[in-house]
Amino acid sequence: MFSTYNYVTDNDQKNVKILKKECVHILEEAVAVIDDRVCKLNDGSITILDLELLASREQTFSELAEVVCPEIEFASVSKGIKLRQREVKAFKIQAEEMSTLASLCQQFTNVDIRCVADILQKQKDITRHSVWEFCVPADEKSIEEIEQHVPKLCAFDLPQTVLDMVPLLHVYSKSRTFINLWQDKCVEVVDGCVSLEHVVQKVWTPVKESLDEMSVRIQSGEIQFREFEKRLGKMYGDDYGKMEAELNNMNVEDIKLRLDQLKKYRQLSTCVEGAKTILEFAQEYNLNGDFDQMEVIATQSDNDLEMRSFDDSVMKVCSFLSDMTPARGACLKTFVTCEPLVKWLKTSMEKEGLKELKVFVDLAIMSAGEEGLNIARVQCLHSAVTGYAPLIFDLQPTSGYEHLLKLCSFVWKELDANPNLPAQLKDTNHNLEWFKEIKKAHGSVEVTSLMQVEAINAKGVFTVGKNVWNNESSLGTLLVC
Repeated sequence: MFSTYNYVTDNDQKNVKILKKECVHILEEAVAVIDDRVCKLNDGSITILDLELLASREQTFSELAEVVCPEIEFASVSKGIKLRQREVKAFKIQAEEMSTLASLCQQFTNVDIRCVADILQKQKDITRHSVWEFCVPADEKSIEEIEQHVPKLCAFDLPQTVLDMVPLLHVYSKSRTFINLWQDKCVEVVDGCVSLEHVVQKVWTPVKESLDEMSVRIQSGEIQFREFEKRLGKMYGDDYGKMEAELNNMNVEDIKLRLDQLKKYRQLSTCVEGAKTILEFAQEYNLNGDFDQMEVIATQSDNDLEMRSFDDSVMKVCSFLSDMTPARGACLKTFVTCEPLVKWLKTSMEKEGLKELKVFVDLAIMSAGEEGLNIARVQCLHSAVTGYAPLIFDLQPTSGYEHLLKLCSFVWKELDANPNLPAQLKDTNHNLEWFKEIKKAHGSVEVTSLMQVEAINAKGVFTVGKNVWNNESSLGTLLVC
């Protein structure tokens, strides 16, 4: 079509007559549209919708523009499209950054951010707006390298201090630690901020300095474990992947080293608590075995320790408590606090242990009748004592930490299967007087009889027939009830 246009417009348009009027009209309209878009592309008045259309057909449009406007080169049009695209992209980035500013300033009711909100509203329907509404269009002839060009944005009429802050604020806002510091500072100075410049001075500057200083101390290892746990540990718990991402957002290097130190410190802290619990256990139950290693571990706790001062060698001492988790430590503490119940069980069932427990449970069930609450108490007793049985019945006064931990390993298995084990022991200890009354009511004779029945059922021989007792040799092995 446009090759025909060239032909008919050559030689002072002598060949125009070969086309019908309708064709000439269509050509003239097309030429006018192309010429208009080239002019708007050059001065920046082109809508972003049209710019996107030209960019999608960049080569075709550049060729048409070169045909229609001989004074314009193909490369010039293509370069102009790329230049305007870069300017629009720069605005979209700034708009995203301004959105962060608006979000973080919501609690400042005295700060007017309508000028920001109005432009962000435009950005939602950006395609119907022109490029020059958001930036000062650059002349493509004055730009050598488009990729190096920094567009001059003009959409947001804000003080330069605010404009300089916004890109950094957007980057820093990816850090949850920064957001926490920002929110704390906002609460502190909310009444004193009446402009965005005040936000820069009273919030942004001190918060940025605080985060930068914290990042430097984490990087150098000068930060104490206590503060590290307060700032990051509580937020992410054991999710070290998210913690690593947070430290990366804070521009910290040697992240792996710091996280490794934190893991070991946490393990050490757990071991220290475990060692203290074991020492408390030993004292409560008058164990006089070897607990020297536990005493060494218990002295290692230091919340004021700097991360760079952490000594890996101390972890070797903790190898004895490698299986001691917080839940298991709490399980052991519960056992210590339920000392009245434990001593009563050891005293009242010292001969047969679990066998006597089973008999007592049967008697207690009989006493409970059909009362649901009492039946639940007995079931709770049975579950709790069975789970803690190794510590209740197998622990000796001469036991040291090795024997104690060996017995604990059996309890841990029960705990893994029944996480409610400590709560059940607490409830049973709470109902200790009720169980004592049950024990007293049935007496030792009844307990002994039931135990004998249990023995007969387990090991006895039932013989049916005539003259079964005539054999005198068998009389000596009879159990008479």
